[in-house]
Amino acid sequence: MIHQPHDPEVLQVMQSQALSAHIKYRLYILKPQPNVSREDVLHYVILSFIEAIESGREVRNPVAYCKRIAERYIIKQYDLCRQSILVESGTLEFLENIRYQKPSSAFDTDDIVYLNSQIARLKDCERQIIQWRFFENFSWSQIAVLLSSSTKVVSEQTARQRGKRALDALRSLYVNDSPSY
Repeated sequence: MIHQPHDPEVLQVMQSQALSAHIKYRLYILKPQPNVSREDVLHYVILSFIEAIESGREVRNPVAYCKRIAERYIIKQYDLCRQSILVESGTLEFLENIRYQKPSSAFDTDDIVYLNSQIARLKDCERQIIQWRFFENFSWSQIAVLLSSSTKVVSEQTARQRGKRALDALRSLYVNDSPSY
């Protein structure tokens, strides 16, 4: 059964000011990509909503259901945008030099070896967060998912706080135990 735009639920979603305002606000907050517009999100939401209805899924509150679809779509676009951000070549060279312990103009080999030894002294969870964030370039939302378990969900904000604590611990180890030259 194909639903026409005049079906009550679809029409309700298409005319919902609450849904439109929600999409506009989330796009303003996340700014996923310049080419993702409110209309794009609304079209995706309506198509997904129609597919849900056609599949026989019962939707008790169409506007709330569509807000959730919009939220997931915007976050997906945001994540895609964050993954595609180009990193300056200098930053990439810096990370590769540290990872493979190649000498660079910015660091002496001894400094890199010392930094790696200090990272190794961190707690496992701190070392893993440093690895994910700075060497594997994971976003905070990806790290939050990795830190979550079946019984405990870790938010992006919590992941950021843990990352800050891990960096503070590394800074403390690096500065307080630094060898004198």
